[in-house]
Amino acid sequence: MGRAGALAAGQVFFAYRIDYAGVFLLSGKLTDDSAAWNTEPSPIAGRLALESFSSVLAAVAEGQGRPGQ
Repeated sequence: MGRAGALAAGQVFFAYRIDYAGVFLLSGKLTDDSAAWNTEPSPIAGRLALESFSSVLAAVAEGQGRPGQ
């Protein structure tokens, strides 16, 4: 399982890969309980989303607090 994290503008972003299931993004306000955070599939194209754990993830957040990978 690959994983990466980023913090910006009071938001936390945690990208993680589940082998052959895809890449997901967990996000929410840093001050909120983690149970309130959102989990959604990450918008990564086809093959990259399903490759094995050996591929690397990186997470970034831009100045407006929006995620990217």
